Amino acid sequence: MNKLQVSALAAIATSILVACGGGKSSSDSTSNTSGPVKLTGVVSTGSPTVNPLTTTNKVTAKCLNGSGGTTQSVVNVLADGSYEVTLADSSLPCVLQVDTPQKMASLAQGTGPGTAVANITPVTTLVVAKVAGKDPVQFFAEFGSGTAAVITSENVNAAITIVRDVVAKAGVSLTGVVNVFTDTVDKNASLASAADSYDLAVAKLADTIRSAGITLETVSLDVSTLSSSSSGSNAVAATSSGVASLPADRLLKPAAPTCPALRSGDYVSIDLAPDTTVATGAAPVDSIAYFTVDAATTPIQVFDVGGSITAGTLDPVSGDPCRFISTNGNREFVIAQSGVLVGRFTQDGGLTYRAAIGIPRQTLTLADLAGTWNVLSYHRNGGTSGTPFSPNSGTADVDALGTVSNSQCFDDPIFPATGIVCTPGTGANPTITPNADGGFDVADPPPPCRQ
Repeated sequence: MNKLQVSALAAIATSILVACGGGKSSSDSTSNTSGPVKLTGVVSTGSPTVNPLTTTNKVTAKCLNGSGGTTQSVVNVLADGSYEVTLADSSLPCVLQVDTPQKMASLAQGTGPGTAVANITPVTTLVVAKVAGKDPVQFFAEFGSGTAAVITSENVNAAITIVRDVVAKAGVSLTGVVNVFTDTVDKNASLASAADSYDLAVAKLADTIRSAGITLETVSLDVSTLSSSSSGSNAVAATSSGVASLPADRLLKPAAPTCPALRSGDYVSIDLAPDTTVATGAAPVDSIAYFTVDAATTPIQVFDVGGSITAGTLDPVSGDPCRFISTNGNREFVIAQSGVLVGRFTQDGGLTYRAAIGIPRQTLTLADLAGTWNVLSYHRNGGTSGTPFSPNSGTADVDALGTVSNSQCFDDPIFPATGIVCTPGTGANPTITPNADGGFDVADPPPPCRQ
């Protein structure tokens, strides 16, 4: 089953990939040749006031050695944030971590003995997470001749592209950064740093993470699961800590004070309304509305997309932090850990209520839909105006061109009296095409057709 992605980011051009790469190109295979390996760099948390570095902070470096194991060495960070460590009987690649409150990581590419620069920042930590496909702290602990094989130029470049995409969605630009591991960075990088500098990117990322009420570890875990075709689409599983199950780019946005699952950004709401004129089918059955949420305010502000017109406010319900009611009382939403809004609304002062579903706004490609889907729908049987609406379910395949095939179960009852029956569909299937709003239009062919 294919799961609809909560967010999808476009891949950065190949030219950027080439420019972002770090270390030696080579064949990236591990080498049995060992000797001295000298690693240098600068450590920057991006938060010199909130999370300052001191000379008591330690950098631990781990490299391969000639016997198939690893060599490890620990040094203190110098007053200017730099470090220098030399490991005997070692060979590249190497991994590094620093014992700041939110542990940061880096890596050095190459083979055999030699020298390499490896800065350690929140940005390099996210790149290591993606290269490793796991928590950087765990990757450091498990680093050896087997796990080192993932440190290739191709993997590192792809990871940098994904990290660029994710942080850009949160307003952090790496445009002026050529190499996240070797570009100049200052221990005291701050929001006052020069535009398009690595310092500013590091500081803005650290500030964004802190403002969102999350940790670098949380974002790292999420980034570690992303694929190059769906940057930002995966989400960290919700835990007992109350951390929302959101994609990295959404996690980096400001959160509602009472509910970490509700983030600032653009949303789309689908309001479901019963057909009150079955005889004529004249009344609208549902509507789609786009809106922007400023989750960091109290009460939470809701605007038309673009933030120009105030659409209302939302207040948290006492004792139920992820449940919100509009100030005028007409709408009520519960926010799932996935960031999906499920609620109800009234247009007659509470005499009747209708269902509403809200999801973070996203832009997807047809290729993102490719796979097998289970479908739940509510539509007119036969598609004729005036025909009552009814629930429906089924399964179908969608290819990367939006062609629907292998539909089945749609003509069978959802809750059969005796046994489950799943009949293959008959007639032509609909086609799916992208629209300008970032969604899709479903077009039925002339009858007979699948609905």
